[in-house]
Amino acid sequence: MALLALSSSCVLARTSLRAPRARAIDVESVLAIDVGTGGTKACIVSSDGDILASGFAAHPAPAQSAIMEQDPELWWLATIQAVQSCVKKSRDDGADSSCIQGISVTGQMQDIVILPKAGCANKQRAILYSDTRAAKEVIEIAELVGGPSLLAAMTGNFQGASSVLAKLRWIDKHMEGSASFCDHLLLGGHDFVTWKLCGSLVTDVTTASTTGLIDPSLQYADKLIETAGLHHWIEKFPKIFPPDVPCDQPGKVTTKASDELGFPELRALPVLHSCGDAGACTLGAGASSPGSSYVYLGTSGWVAGSFPVEENDGKFVPGVFTLGHPDSSLVFKTGSIMTAGGNLAWAAEKLTEGNSYDEINKLVATASVGCGGLLYLPFLNGERCPMDSPTYRAAFLGISETTSRADMLRAVWDVFVII
Repeated sequence: MALLALSSSCVLARTSLRAPRARAIDVESVLAIDVGTGGTKACIVSSDGDILASGFAAHPAPAQSAIMEQDPELWWLATIQAVQSCVKKSRDDGADSSCIQGISVTGQMQDIVILPKAGCANKQRAILYSDTRAAKEVIEIAELVGGPSLLAAMTGNFQGASSVLAKLRWIDKHMEGSASFCDHLLLGGHDFVTWKLCGSLVTDVTTASTTGLIDPSLQYADKLIETAGLHHWIEKFPKIFPPDVPCDQPGKVTTKASDELGFPELRALPVLHSCGDAGACTLGAGASSPGSSYVYLGTSGWVAGSFPVEENDGKFVPGVFTLGHPDSSLVFKTGSIMTAGGNLAWAAEKLTEGNSYDEINKLVATASVGCGGLLYLPFLNGERCPMDSPTYRAAFLGISETTSRADMLRAVWDVFVII
């Protein structure tokens, strides 16, 4: 079945996606959706791995601070816009959207998305993976369980201020009543969009293993969660669901969702909640098996690959995550930096007058190599790897009276390339 072949957690391990070329018409395909930080992408992928059409819709950028939030309803709005753009391009090329066999969704991980109980007007913004407000709370939890090393052993990863476990404790302390009006808790952007598409309240093992909420057996760490004083959240957690089979309960695109998307023919299509973005990228980059690694640069960034479970040595390095893999004999390992391309977006907004990236690139090209000795440190939101600190901040070093705007922009561009 083309759907299972093109799930971003299955076929991307077997097939290399190819950029658009000659358009295929009336071929079995899958609509793939990626709910990122900067925006939502959609593409139609054939069973041969050809990208038949794509679309993108931006998200409003969160403020650059320790508190990083987005409105999840805007993720859904961006999904609608990206899918409409994608399907329209496909139709303009003569393709039949009724040939789409299913929808596969991936996206940003390590979020807190609270779904309020029916009739509750208290709707909260999603707390993002890059939010580091819980620096004090992660220290408190580590003290409760016997120290940071033991906490890492209990969760399979070093836990920092971006840990969902710590941020839930922060919520209990600073947003009183949040747990009582929360009906369900989701852990990623694609969790939310999957719920909007088909009503399934699920996450995947890759996403769950970024949160600090599961143990090395990849099940929720109930004892740890209770020790952290967070037992009242457990019943609200999403089901950890396999990424290579359609969602259940109900698991198919609802009439409401297909109407909002604007394509009734998508109604009742199966929806796959694929592994989170780091896992999907690893598979799509051809690093689904040991021996290959790659670099990803988006709003954040990482170096990642797949490794045998038995090679996991129990050593925990800040910013290096060991994540669940669709193949239970393997794990993903990712060395994650907090802000990569986000530095470019910040510089474009703060150091220009609304110039396009093409215009900025021309200006950057006028600066000399080395930017007159100027150096940019890209820690806008703290850092995770190779050193973990929520309090690190970006800086320009070496500004002089001859430093120009072009020098400053090039310094940001240069460090992005070096990353």
